[in-house]
Amino acid sequence: MHLFLGLLLVFGGLLSSSQVYGDNLSDQRNNFLKAERAIKKGYYRQLDNLLPKLKEYPLYPFLLYKKLSKTPGAMAQIESYLTEFSDTRYPILLRWNLLKVLASQKRWPEYISHYEKTVSPELQCFYYWALYQTGSESEALTGAQKLWLVGRSRPKACDELFVKFQNSKAFSSDIAWRRFGLAMGKGNPQLAKYLKRFIPKSEQKLAKFWLKVHRNPRLIMDCAQWDSESLQMGRIFAHGIDRLTRKDPNLARHVWESKKNSFNIKLEQQAYIENRLGIALAIRRSPHAAKFLANINIAQAHSSLREWRVRNALLERDWQSVLTYVEQIQQPDRALPQWQYWRARALDAQEKSAEALKIYGEVAMGRNFYSFLAADRLEKDYRWSDRPVDVSEAEIEQLGNRKDFAAVFEFRHFERKSMARREWWHIIRQLSPHEILVAAKLAERWDWHQIAIFTIAKVKYWDDLALRFPVLFKKTITHHANLQKLDPSLVYGLIRQESVFNQHARSRVGARGLMQIMPATGRTIARRLKEKWTSSRVLYKPEVNVRYGTSYLKGLLDQFDQNFALSAAGYNAGEHRVERWLPDGKPMPTDIWVENIPFKETRHYVKTVLANAAIYHKRLNGKLLRISSLTDSVAAKGKSKKAKPKKLPRLDACKR
Repeated sequence: MHLFLGLLLVFGGLLSSSQVYGDNLSDQRNNFLKAERAIKKGYYRQLDNLLPKLKEYPLYPFLLYKKLSKTPGAMAQIESYLTEFSDTRYPILLRWNLLKVLASQKRWPEYISHYEKTVSPELQCFYYWALYQTGSESEALTGAQKLWLVGRSRPKACDELFVKFQNSKAFSSDIAWRRFGLAMGKGNPQLAKYLKRFIPKSEQKLAKFWLKVHRNPRLIMDCAQWDSESLQMGRIFAHGIDRLTRKDPNLARHVWESKKNSFNIKLEQQAYIENRLGIALAIRRSPHAAKFLANINIAQAHSSLREWRVRNALLERDWQSVLTYVEQIQQPDRALPQWQYWRARALDAQEKSAEALKIYGEVAMGRNFYSFLAADRLEKDYRWSDRPVDVSEAEIEQLGNRKDFAAVFEFRHFERKSMARREWWHIIRQLSPHEILVAAKLAERWDWHQIAIFTIAKVKYWDDLALRFPVLFKKTITHHANLQKLDPSLVYGLIRQESVFNQHARSRVGARGLMQIMPATGRTIARRLKEKWTSSRVLYKPEVNVRYGTSYLKGLLDQFDQNFALSAAGYNAGEHRVERWLPDGKPMPTDIWVENIPFKETRHYVKTVLANAAIYHKRLNGKLLRISSLTDSVAAKGKSKKAKPKKLPRLDACKR
C-alpha cells in the first residue's frame, strides 16, 4: 500500500485515489471521519471498534492523540504514546495537556517527572510551584524571579507562585522597580499601574510621575517637575525622551542635548536613546540628522544606526561620508551586495572609476536588486545562475512513501490547510539539508508552490528558478495585465512577494488573495469598475483578485509617472505615504530614494518586487528587462509650501 501511496504523492494526484488504491483508502478516510465524530461525541465504544481498522492509516497518530487528550486519566496509554510516536508533533501537545491535568489535580511529584523544558509560561509556573510544594523552595523562587521580571502580564497559573515570591526575602523594591521599568519600556502602563503597589509608599510618587510622563512626554521639558534626587529620575527622563522621539524626534533631540547631564543615566541607556534618536532623525530627514549621527560614539552605534548613517549621507550626496560610514558597518554585513554597491557608487561619484568598476563587477555576480543595479551601471546582462535542484525521481518517491509525508497529504485531502502546514514544518525540522531539497521538490510536485519556495529557503538554495519563481495562473495574469497595458512581469513580481501564489492567502491585517487586496480597497475598485460587490470572499477568486489588483496597480503607475519603484511602495504602504516621502526641492536618483524608504518592510518589498519583475521577464520572454528602465529619477514634490521648521523652545539644564 505504501509504495502506491508514494507514487500518488510523487505525481501530485495525476491519478485519482480510487484508481491507485481501489476502495481501501476510501474506506480508511470514511472510518477516520467516523472516528473523529466518535471522539467529539464521547462514543468511545464505537471509537475502539474503529481504531484497529486505522492502524496503517497515516492519520492514526493524530486520532490517538485526540482520544488521549480527551481521556487524560489513561496514564499507561499516554506513557506508551509518548514513546511510540515520539517522532511526531503530537507528544509535545499531549504532554502539555497531561501537565495541565496533573496541575489541576495537584499531583506535583508526577508533574515534575513528566515536565520537559517549554516556552509556555503557564507550564513553567506550574513547574516551579510543583518544586515549591515538594520542598525545593530556593530553586522555585529563583525560577519565579525569572518569570516575574518581564514587561508583560503572566497567566493566572503564576499567581500562587508569585505571592510566595513577593513575600520572600528574594523580593525587594529594586526588583519591583525593575519590572515597573520593563512594563513601561514595553508600552504597558496598565501593568505598571498594577505593579506600583509593590513599590515602597515613599517612592510611589515617582511611579505616578513616570506614568504621567508616559502619557505626556513633554513634561520632561519642565524642570519644576523634577523635585526628587532619586536615581529613578534618570530612567523616567530617558523614558520620556524615548516617547517624545516617536512623535517629534527633533524636539526630543533638543531636550536630550539640553538636559541629559542633569540626570544619572546609565551608559547603556544613553546609548539606546541616542541610537533611537539618530535613526528617527534620519528617517524624518531632519536637517539635524547628519550632525547628530556623526557625534554618536561609533563603539555605541547599533548596526541599524550604522546603516542609517550611510542612508543619510546618500541623501546629502556626501560621498566621502558614504565611504566612511560603509567602512564602519561591521562584518559580515559590510560585505553584503547592498553596502558594496553603495561603496562603488561613492567611488564612482568621486571619479575613482577603476576601483568602482571592480566592485560593480563583483556585486553584479549575484541575482538580487543590487546585483541588477550594478549590472545596469556596467551595461552588462544579469547573471541568472539557474541551477535546478539535483535530486532523483527515486529520492522523491522514497520521501513520498514515508508515513509522515502521507499524513500531510491526507490533511490536504480533507482541506485542513493549517494542519497540513504544521505537520509539514514539523517534519522539515528533522530532515537533513539534502532531504529538505527533496522535500521542496515533492511540494512542487503537489502544486504546493508556496510551501516548496519556503522549504527550499530553509537551506538557502536560491538557484532553482523554476521552483522559486513558478509561472502560475498565466492565462489570468497575462489577460488582465494586457487589459491594463501592463507588462505581466510586473504583476508576477508583485504577486510573488505578496502571496507567493497562494490564492487563499490572508494577511494579519486582512488583505486577501493573490494580490493581497484589502476588502475596502476591493469594494472601491468594484465600484469604479461598475461591478456588484458581494463580499470579501470574492477576493479569493484569482480572476477577480487579479482584475482588481492590476487595475489598482495601473492607477498607481499613472499617479507616479510610470515609476514602478514608487508604485510598488504605494501598493505596500499606501500612495499617501509615498507622496509624503517624495523629495523636497529637486529630483532624487531612484536607488537613493528606495534606500531611504522609512519603513523597513516597504524598503525590502520594493527591492524584492523590482528584482522579481526582472527575473519573471527573463522567464516569460527570455529577454533582459533592466530594473533601471522601470525607475526614472524620483521627481520632487509639487509646488505646495514647504513646512517651516518648528521653532524650538529655550531650555536650561535642571538644577538638582
